This record gives sequence, C-alpha cells and structure tokens, in this order.
Amino acid sequence: QYQALLRMRDHEGFVHTAAELLPVARRGGLIPALDRWSLDQGLQLLANHQRQTRPLRLFISQCSESLKERDYPAWLASRLQAHGVRSTRLVLDFRCDDVSDSPRELLHAAPRLKALGVGLSLSGADRSLQTAQLLDAVAFDYLRLAASISANPGALVPIAHARKMAVIAPQIEDESLIQSLRSHGVDFVQGNSLAHPARSLNYSFDGAAASA
Repeated sequence: QYQALLRMRDHEGFVHTAAELLPVARRGGLIPALDRWSLDQGLQLLANHQRQTRPLRLFISQCSESLKERDYPAWLASRLQAHGVRSTRLVLDFRCDDVSDSPRELLHAAPRLKALGVGLSLSGADRSLQTAQLLDAVAFDYLRLAASISANPGALVPIAHARKMAVIAPQIEDESLIQSLRSHGVDFVQGNSLAHPARSLNYSFDGAAASA
C-alpha cells in the first residue's frame, strides 16, 4: 500500500508540497481539476502495476470541492474503466478538517463512491467531535490518525475497529514506537523511519511489522 503525495517542482528546481499548492489552487477554483488530474495519474500508475504478483493499493488525497461536483462518482467510474483498474486498488483519502465543512456533500457522495468498490479513508482523525460525527455518518474503510495523537491513539483504535476500519498511524519516525502501536491495535504505520517519499515503488514489505 502506498500514499500518493502531491508535489510540484518549479522552474528553479524547488519542490512545493500540497500544503503550499492547495491554497493557491483553491483561490483559483482549480481544486476539482487538480483532484481529477491526481486521480488520472494514480490510475495510470495502478494500471501499470496491475499484472504484478503483489497487487498495489494506492491512497490518493481528494478535497471537499470534488464532492460538490455532481458528476464526480460517474467520472471516476468512467476513468476506472478507461484505465482497466480494479476499483478495490484505489482509496480516496479525505481530510477530516476539510470534509467536516461539507458534511452534506460527503453524505451524498460516499455511498455512490463505495458502490464503485473504491475505499474511503479519513485523514487527520483526532478525539474531536468532528471526527466522531464523521465516523458515525460515513462508512470509511481506513482511519489515518492526526499526527498529534499518532503515537498515542487511545480509544480511537477500538472505535475504528468496531466500525471495521483499519487504523493508520502517520509520521512515525521512531522505530521503537512500532511495537507499541501494534500493542494498541494500530494496523499500519507510515514514516521516514520506514521509507522516505520517492518516485519509485520498490519498498520491501517483506518482514515489515506494519506499513502503509
């Protein structure tokens, strides 16, 4: 399992992160187009790896603006078909602080997206009322913890498991924490202690305790 990260290299060679790019795209009304470009890039990657003996699952971040596009689920279905990608290989990742501002759109779109067979992930989950309300309202498949509680998720893990959600702990930079997180029931971990972000998909999962 891999997570696709949005990056852009400028004419001077400096790499800009999603945190820098998204506000600019939002001001220009370009988020839906950017989301669809990201999905097309990811689907092409999945198509290229479809015949491998170890299938690839890819998490791709999406924004609340895309949920407001009426044709979003239908467009995604057409792109899955065009690329010949099995829907179960794709996970749409939504940030809690983003979609909590558009709960009606999420509630409307989520069943249609789930009907396609794609996975849904909620990122930035913490112990807030916002997180609790979203978990009660939408059948997410994955819960990615907020970095602030990643090392000590507490009761969120059994809450997520009761809803049949796998829990991901991001930004784990201390390998000694992995065993502790496993004891808390965390299903997957992410962090530079496992692997740094890269273009290649050659991480060796053999022998890894947990990874995402």
